[in-house]
Amino acid sequence: MTIDNNENIYLLFFDNERLSPFLLRKNTNIPIKINGVTGHTSHIFADNNNNIYVGSGNGLYMLKSGETTATKIKGINKKYGSFVNLYKDKKYDIIYFKTGGGLYKLNGGENKLSKIIEGKTLEPLFFTSDYNHHTYYKDFFDKNIYFLKKDQILPNKINGINNNVISIETDKKNNVYFITNVVYIH
Repeated sequence: MTIDNNENIYLLFFDNERLSPFLLRKNTNIPIKINGVTGHTSHIFADNNNNIYVGSGNGLYMLKSGETTATKIKGINKKYGSFVNLYKDKKYDIIYFKTGGGLYKLNGGENKLSKIIEGKTLEPLFFTSDYNHHTYYKDFFDKNIYFLKKDQILPNKINGINNNVISIETDKKNNVYFITNVVYIH
């Protein structure tokens, strides 16, 4: 579920045995199906401009503010799998999403993709970003933690973390916190 700045609610409901996106306009109780999205829907959220992003097994879709038909965003590498997860950065003006084929970013309100990491050798398991749009992630395959500066394409491995990282978070001062399975904040 996500709520835009106009207090419209966007939900995922089962429809024909799969999750599909619906809109519940402010002060109404009748959901409206969002058209144009194919595949099982897994994520939905609004950016600062009330554009709605929907992630499904068939890709990433954008619904412009006030509309009920979404448009598929092109350029996602499905070679290693389809869409998996969708995240907003701390300033909510950049959208990060990952597929089995890598990590991508999309500026809010736009439909032009930027590849951050592509390929099966580096695949973010989970990630976060700071207020400077730097990205921190744990790789699925080698289990290491990486740091990627804004506009960089090659990540740097972060050394010195000796335990299994289960969560990464940043604060407003761009401090980075790694929580491990040993309940120790680094």
